[in-house]
Amino acid sequence: MLRSFFVMCELKEKKAEGKMKFVKWLIILAAGMFLLMGCSDDDDSTGPDTSGANLVINEFLAKNDYNIVDENGDNDDWIEIYNAGDEAVDIGGMYVTDDLTNLMAYQIPTTDPAATTIGAGEFLLLWADKEPDQGILHLDEVKLSAGGEQIGLTDVDGTTILDSLTFGEQLADISYGRVPDGEDTWNYFGAGYTSMPTPGTANGSGATPEAIFYINEFLASNDTTLADEHGDFDDWIEIYNGGNIAGDIGGMYFTDDLTELMNSQIPTTFPDSTTIYPGEFLIIWADKEPEQGILHLEDVKLSADGEDIGLTASDGTTIIDSYTFGEQTTDISEGRLPDGTDTWEFFTIPTPGASNE
Repeated sequence: MLRSFFVMCELKEKKAEGKMKFVKWLIILAAGMFLLMGCSDDDDSTGPDTSGANLVINEFLAKNDYNIVDENGDNDDWIEIYNAGDEAVDIGGMYVTDDLTNLMAYQIPTTDPAATTIGAGEFLLLWADKEPDQGILHLDEVKLSAGGEQIGLTDVDGTTILDSLTFGEQLADISYGRVPDGEDTWNYFGAGYTSMPTPGTANGSGATPEAIFYINEFLASNDTTLADEHGDFDDWIEIYNGGNIAGDIGGMYFTDDLTELMNSQIPTTFPDSTTIYPGEFLIIWADKEPEQGILHLEDVKLSADGEDIGLTASDGTTIIDSYTFGEQTTDISEGRLPDGTDTWEFFTIPTPGASNE
């Protein structure tokens, strides 16, 4: 009887011991799984972000004559991508295009993430040279046109446009970029601007492109020099755009009396006829015959005895340029030499619509 009691106690003790071992095993297993999950999360956080939501096309140069060279010594077009986010982003697998109707023009290879990863707040240059054999940052099927076109950056799915822009005519070695980096304001960078191009680095203050109009030459007594489209030898005024972007004078005013700035307003109906491109000229006829065309002034006719010429902004008060001249000689014009400068000369051979040099 006593022996049976001890046997039963021994069995209960072994059973309890088995339960304890099982519980300990469950605890160890749970702890191991927790550690594995934690390690997995850590691994994910150390790699580059696969989302391109914070990537922007930040600057580009469509005509590179003397700017920077690539690793092969070539002056190629370039596109700068900026990562405005807080995490590194790998652009491998994303697409770059110069035609937004073909988003998948060129896919960035995924073979070298060290080369295609952009750190937070950093920049990466892509060479738009159609020479992919020179490296994975050299784009096949993409080469920018200085005449103007598009740039697009598309996510790895081939359909989600991360950033894009359409640009107009570009000048050699003058880049176009955002200021500040990643923002919506675009400025030019290069000779004649407050900052030079900044490929691979933060953009400076740049300068907002603008047209700068000058009264560049005029003829107040025209007998034989230049006839208008109707065969009339009328007085004429030449306007010169000395700025860095095309400008439309439609809506601006001309006057021959600086006490009346709003004598004749240029119509806004035909911008193709009233737009002056950088370094180019436009002839305005001072004949008081507006029915002959939008470049014929209604209430302005120059006096060979001397008077004023004024060009006023569309607000009717801001004088863009003006000149007060003295007595003039028939078929001898007066103009700036060189164009757009403060020095005025007489020309026995006038140069209407062309440089005075």
